[in-house]
Amino acid sequence: MKKLILIFLLIIILSPKAFATGSPILHWALKREAKAQLEEFASKLGIDKPTQKEIKKEWKRYKKAKKKQEKLHEKKLKRIAQKKKEEDKKKFELQAQEAKKLLDIENFEFAKYNDPQGSKELDFFGIYGQRQIETERVISPDFSKLIYSEVHFYPSESQVTSEMFLLPLPPQKTTLLRVLEANLADKKPMKFYKSGMNEVEEQFFRTMTMVDWSADCTKVLAKERISENLRGFLETRVWIYELDTEKTYYMQNLQQEIKNYWEKQGLSLNQYKWDISPIGWYEPSKKDPSNKLIVNAYGYKPDKTRVFLGAWLADYKSGEVTYINNPNHYKASQNGFVVRPKFNK
Repeated sequence: MKKLILIFLLIIILSPKAFATGSPILHWALKREAKAQLEEFASKLGIDKPTQKEIKKEWKRYKKAKKKQEKLHEKKLKRIAQKKKEEDKKKFELQAQEAKKLLDIENFEFAKYNDPQGSKELDFFGIYGQRQIETERVISPDFSKLIYSEVHFYPSESQVTSEMFLLPLPPQKTTLLRVLEANLADKKPMKFYKSGMNEVEEQFFRTMTMVDWSADCTKVLAKERISENLRGFLETRVWIYELDTEKTYYMQNLQQEIKNYWEKQGLSLNQYKWDISPIGWYEPSKKDPSNKLIVNAYGYKPDKTRVFLGAWLADYKSGEVTYINNPNHYKASQNGFVVRPKFNK
C-alpha cells in the first residue's frame, strides 16, 4: 500500500494537471493507510473488532461534540464583539450628551424667577393641540430641588386642570448640571389641592402657578386661578405648602379681610369686580424667615381698567391680614431660580 502511495505522489508531482483529480484520491488512500495501521496496532494490543467499532463510534461522537463546542465558542465571541460594539456606541452617545451639556452651560444661565414680583402667569400656548403642557421649573435657592406644574386640557369637557410636582436635583459638579440631569421619573406629587382634578367641571379652567420659594427652602407660595369659559376670570386663591411638615395652608379668609377693611373706609367691593395677586414672601431677615407674604389687591372698572386697592401683609399660620400704608418699604422675595438662555450683550 505504501508503494502505491509513493507512486501516486510521483505521478501528481510530475503531472500538475492531474493534481485537481489526484488530490481527493490521495486523501482517500492516506485515510485508508492510516485506518489499516490503526487496525494493525489494535490487533497487536489484543483489541477485538467489536471494541474497535465502539472506539470508532466514541471518536466520532467526540469529534462531533468538539465541532459543536467550537461553533458555540465562535458564537460567544461574536456576542462579545457585538456587546462591545454596542457599549462603545453608548459610550460615544454619552460623550456627545456631555459635550452638549457643556455647550448648554455656555449658552444658559440662572435668572430670578419671581421678577417682577408676582407677575408670573401660565402660558396656555399649544395646550389645545398637545393636551398637556409644563410650566417653568422653579429651582430652590439651595439648588437641591425644583417645582413645576403640569396643566391638562380635556376637550370633551372643555376643562383645564393642573397639578404641582416636586423634583429632587442630583448632586453634580455644577448647579446647572443638577437641573439639566434632573430625572422626571423621580417627581413626586405635592400635597396641594389638585386644582380641578378631583371632579368634572365643564367649561372651567383651574390652574396652579408657583409664586416663589421661601429663603430657607422649607415653604412654597403658589396661586390657584379659577376661570369659566363664558364668564371669564372668577377668583385667585393663595396656597402655602410646608415641605418639612408636608402641610398645606389655604388662606380662605384673605379676600374677606380685605373686603372688610374697605367697607370700613366706605367702599363696598361688592359693587366691583376685584381680585388679589400674591407677590411673594415678606422676609426682612433671610436668617429668620417669617410666615408672612405680601399680597396686592386690584379692582376693575367696567372698561377693564385696573385700580390698585392696596398691598397687604398676610400671616398664613395666624390668618392675620394687615394693610400696608407704604408698600415701598416692603419688598417681596425673589428666591427661586430658572434656567434661561444667555443674551448677547
